Amino acid sequence: MEHPPYEVDFLIQRENDIFPVEVKSEGNTASKSLKKFKELFPNQVKLRVRFSLDNLKLDDDVLNIPLFMADQTERLIGLALERFTKLTSSSKHAMIL
Repeated sequence: MEHPPYEVDFLIQRENDIFPVEVKSEGNTASKSLKKFKELFPNQVKLRVRFSLDNLKLDDDVLNIPLFMADQTERLIGLALERFTKLTSSSKHAMIL
C-alpha cells in the first residue's frame, strides 16, 4: 500500500518550540500534513500554523493566519499559545473537579 506524500511548508522556531506551518493560497484549507505531523510528534507540537485566505481563528491547536497578517506571526503565535494554555488548563481543572 502506498502512503500519500506528507509535507509541511515551513517550521517556525520560537524559543524551544517548533511549529509546523502550511501555506494555502486556495480555498481548500484542509491541512492533512499538519494533522499527520501532530500524529507523528504529539508531545512536541503545541500549535500548528496555517496561512490562508481564511479569517484569523484558533481552531483547537490550529492557528489560521490570513496571508495579509503574515507579518504579525510572532505576536499571533504568542497570543494563541496563551489562549490555548488557558483553555487546556481550565478544562483539565474542570475534569479534576
